[in-house]
Amino acid sequence: LICFLNDTICADTATTTIYATQQIIIPNGFSPNADGINDFFVIQGIEEYPNNELYIYNRWGELVYSASPYQNNFKGESNTKTLLGKTLSEGTYFYVFKLSSDAEGLTGFIELRR
Repeated sequence: LICFLNDTICADTATTTIYATQQIIIPNGFSPNADGINDFFVIQGIEEYPNNELYIYNRWGELVYSASPYQNNFKGESNTKTLLGKTLSEGTYFYVFKLSSDAEGLTGFIELRR
């Protein structure tokens, strides 16, 4: 930026750096039915956030899935101690997605359909 004050001899300059961040797109549904279409819960843009975290809860608030970092590999199966390896039923689930461990979480819901 170059600023002139009614005279090109009296100019001043300033610089700044602008960082563009990858947009995160979190879908509100997926269908892990092995048909090759939307079989995984894919969050677009997470490549830019290698320290991300994902937590998924059922409607009773029970943690059914967690990953740190999440690598777009949730296919509707639990990985928690109480439900380890169990296929989750169709329905609404809730997520907390963090770009890093100290970031505020993005929250929302997921419709799981088979």
